[in-house]
Amino acid sequence: MPEQNPFIGRDDELSQIKDLMDDWEKPHLLFVQGDGGIGKTRLLQETYSRFAQPSDSRLLFTPIFDFDDRKLQLPKNLEFEISQKLGRDVVKSYLNSLQDLRKMETGEFSQSAIDNQKKQVRLAFLDSCQQVALNQRIVLLFDTVDAFDNEKKWAEIWDFLKELYLKTANLFLVFAGRNVEELWKSVQGSLLKNVHLINLASLGEDESQEYLQQRQNQLHISLEPELGKKILILSQGRPILMDLATHWLAHERPDKWLVDSSVEELLLLSEQEKKDFEKNLVLQISQVRTQLDRLILLLSRVYPLDVNAISELLKISIERSHALLDEANKYVFVKILPQGRIALHDEMRRMVNQYVWDEIDPTKDRRKRDSKWAAKYLANNIREVSERIEQLESLEKTAKETDDAQAELSAFVERESLEHELWDMKEQRLYHVMYSDAQQGLDVFMKLFDEATLAYEFSSRDELLDLVDKYLDKFSPEQKNEIGIRRVKYFLDKGDYLQAKKLTQEILQRENITIEQKIDMLIQLGNLDIRLGELDDSIATFEEAVKLSKTHDDHWLARALNALGWAYRNQGNYKKALSNYLEAYFLSYHLGDHKRTAWLLNNMGYLNAFRGNRQKALDNCWSALEIWGEIDFGRGIGATHSTLGEIYRRFDQLEEAFFHYNKALDIFSDANDIEWMSTVRCGRGAAFLAEGNLEKGMEDLQWALDNGPENLKPRALHYQAQFYMLSRDWLAAESCLEESRKVSSRTGDRQYNFRSFADLIDITWETGKFSQWKKYKDELDILCKQEFGEEVYRLKGSSLRKIGDLAICHGDYKEALTSYQKGFSLIGKYEVHSPYTVREQLKITSMRINQVCPIETIRDLGKDLEEYWKNTEELLQEYPEALLTFDRWKQEKGESA
Repeated sequence: MPEQNPFIGRDDELSQIKDLMDDWEKPHLLFVQGDGGIGKTRLLQETYSRFAQPSDSRLLFTPIFDFDDRKLQLPKNLEFEISQKLGRDVVKSYLNSLQDLRKMETGEFSQSAIDNQKKQVRLAFLDSCQQVALNQRIVLLFDTVDAFDNEKKWAEIWDFLKELYLKTANLFLVFAGRNVEELWKSVQGSLLKNVHLINLASLGEDESQEYLQQRQNQLHISLEPELGKKILILSQGRPILMDLATHWLAHERPDKWLVDSSVEELLLLSEQEKKDFEKNLVLQISQVRTQLDRLILLLSRVYPLDVNAISELLKISIERSHALLDEANKYVFVKILPQGRIALHDEMRRMVNQYVWDEIDPTKDRRKRDSKWAAKYLANNIREVSERIEQLESLEKTAKETDDAQAELSAFVERESLEHELWDMKEQRLYHVMYSDAQQGLDVFMKLFDEATLAYEFSSRDELLDLVDKYLDKFSPEQKNEIGIRRVKYFLDKGDYLQAKKLTQEILQRENITIEQKIDMLIQLGNLDIRLGELDDSIATFEEAVKLSKTHDDHWLARALNALGWAYRNQGNYKKALSNYLEAYFLSYHLGDHKRTAWLLNNMGYLNAFRGNRQKALDNCWSALEIWGEIDFGRGIGATHSTLGEIYRRFDQLEEAFFHYNKALDIFSDANDIEWMSTVRCGRGAAFLAEGNLEKGMEDLQWALDNGPENLKPRALHYQAQFYMLSRDWLAAESCLEESRKVSSRTGDRQYNFRSFADLIDITWETGKFSQWKKYKDELDILCKQEFGEEVYRLKGSSLRKIGDLAICHGDYKEALTSYQKGFSLIGKYEVHSPYTVREQLKITSMRINQVCPIETIRDLGKDLEEYWKNTEELLQEYPEALLTFDRWKQEKGESA
């Protein structure tokens, strides 16, 4: 650190820090509390200067992390910065995981898959810290904890650092700020142990006098003794005010009021009157007598700055900029940052913005001019950094092609660091553009927000939205809608569906909403309804979007139809889903949207399989694969192989199913796409169960449950229940099915809610609880209050047949007969899959009644169902062989069960 900054009166605190640092292998957490400008930063600087010695290999110090540096307020950025101080070899696994994450973020992976990879990155980082801590004590110093103006951002950083503290034994963390005492109080009695507090007081009289004398010596000035006493009284032991006073008096004569006031009079001043001294000191900058004054004004609004930035923005030579930077470094109110940059101490920045700017710039014209200059300068920097990032991406690609892993990793690390700088510069530029011209700023905001969404820079969107909110009164209703639409997407990506829906509905009620905005919001509202389990509402909303799109734009119409098809698919209404997918397909085809065309073919293949049309399903998928191959989209290829696995499994072609599941897994495993891997392993697990390979089946299903997204769980749990049913472990099967229904209700998955309901009826029969037939009948009535399509009719038919099995075995013949008649009619009309046809389900009923029912009951059932069959033309024509079963029942001989 520059020797010009005195370190006085803090030896006891420094000794306490050293004692905690030397307490090897035991974690310690220290909070340094103090008012602004009292010396917290200087204490951290001295700690680093004295103890971060290359000769002491037991300690691993990082440079001070100052949260005044906005990019460090994001956990992912802070994590990366810490990792760079641990040593490249020890963090290699972390960096490789981070590389995989960045590839996923640019490869159209789902949010769930990306979230899973983020967890892997965090685990790899923590593991790296634990490895280092085996041989070295890690010391992390954090300054300006009070810099966070967003509680959520601080909570995320604090959660990250708490996790690091709890999982790394040989660690010493120091937090300095004006608000850390509250933080210290909040962790008392928590899992965090060895927590300490230093309350940094103002310098005492003797210490203040020594500090002031050293500052005079360094600036080569000599204050009259009485004037020095007055400065000490008014500074109240705060080094920052003594620095300001010496800076002022080094260039100007003291004000008359200071000369005329006696020491005795100053001692009697009130706290507010003493505070006026602070204001008067800072107001001296408004005279702009020196280049340093100009630099202080600049740094109060644009920071951090390096030599080039100072030269550009103050319009001075590089040589003069170097000299000015050296001069600024002499003052405690200027912070020296890595990479030759400086910033104002946050307390100094506060005082300048509070006292000076309105005094010298009441119309804000000067600030707007400065912001225009800053925005232009930042735009040039953004362009240069972006070009360097492109070069590094090219270097990474070349290194990968030549198997030079070290070169690839080095290029990635530099690029990652520059990406963090880039987003910080973009956010700063937005601030200055918005300040100087709100209309131009809105265009920059929308471009940046959409860019952040595509780049998965979700945390940056908080800052963007907070900033644009301050200028809402400057925008038209249509412009406010554009901001609102982006806020909806922000809530949606966060999983805050209720908040997103509330805002979406509010935007839709606005009078000045454009047609495109309305279509967009209707599609978002439908998506939200599905996520909230309100499938009927989603249908109505998507239909409104389709109706509106038909009069406006084919691109929007294709999106709306695709969304409507998805909603009908979720309801099990495959016929309507297919119709909408088909219409969207024709539009996408004519628009030349190859990717959407292929996705729609894939979706249609899945639906055609569920409808029993095997060949159509296969043709759809093979066509999708052709398109994916032409546009070289690996994720689409993997998805369609997964769909082919589902199709072949559904038609009991297990060898072909395994081939395609494994092809899909190869693709998704190489890309580390956890969500798709979970989906594929869930389907393959079911195929293993069908093959009789129960161990492998359960292994796949458990992996899918452990790693997959929430909406996959109902399906995986349902398949696990099949395993337990095959093992006749009815209790475990029932537990899986109940959990499947519970998650289904939460995610709005009616299909697996219904399937699990139907299987629970089977378990009830197997466990002999025949009297519960009425409970299931009543619940079935509730499930089927509305008609949702052929999948639901299939399941309703099977459920009625199973309820009939319960009722007849309980002796409630009339109810059983009614259930059989209704159930087999639905099965006959809608069932298309071989394990569940009329013939197969009659076999199950025959087995059950022969085990439990009296012969007379079986004979009566054969007679009554035969009569019903003969009087139901569709059943008689499609399933005439059922009469043979009924005849056997009628001819049943032997003793009653």
